[in-house]
Amino acid sequence: MTQPTITHFVRLRPGETVRRPGAVLRRGSIDEIYRHGGGWEPTEVIRDNDPEDPDDVLVEVSAEFAAGIIAGWESALTEAERQFTAGPPLRLAEASTPARLPPPDAALPVAERPKIVAFLRDAPLALAAYGTGEDPYDGDLPVVPLHIHTDGVWVWSESLAYFAETYGLPPEPELLAHIRARGYRWSEVDEQTLQHAGRLVFGDAD
Repeated sequence: MTQPTITHFVRLRPGETVRRPGAVLRRGSIDEIYRHGGGWEPTEVIRDNDPEDPDDVLVEVSAEFAAGIIAGWESALTEAERQFTAGPPLRLAEASTPARLPPPDAALPVAERPKIVAFLRDAPLALAAYGTGEDPYDGDLPVVPLHIHTDGVWVWSESLAYFAETYGLPPEPELLAHIRARGYRWSEVDEQTLQHAGRLVFGDAD
């Protein structure tokens, strides 16, 4: 039986390069995406990709090049990251905000803040919210995004990114530790996980 031809791709979003892509994918008998620390998983990313979208580009690469990218990812994983990618149950982050902003010494470090914000804002989207929430620290203005994201381990509201960027307000300690342990990198997640994350928000996950 003839083996199917396998074509490899890297996925590039704004700020990413071929040598530092956001994802590695392959198309053979099925489409698959490589999850950091978790191996190959089925995906619909290749099928659904819009070749006219300049902010979500698939670039064909050789199998050797793709293997080199993956090897670099795997060698950089810490033991903590390997545990995080082993498939633990999804965990819903707290979305509440304190009555008062924390003192300056409790805020996110300025140098680290963009990396935390990027993780919270750019991880896979589980649910799109077309309304906005109120900012209790700025006259209750309705400017806070409420989209739901997940990295396959945690599920959170994009409001966390807004408050981290605007005020340096950190997410809850365990989520913050998780983001740091993963080196501020999130992985692609499959459609089943995205759906599970959405159900978790409404309290009807399995």
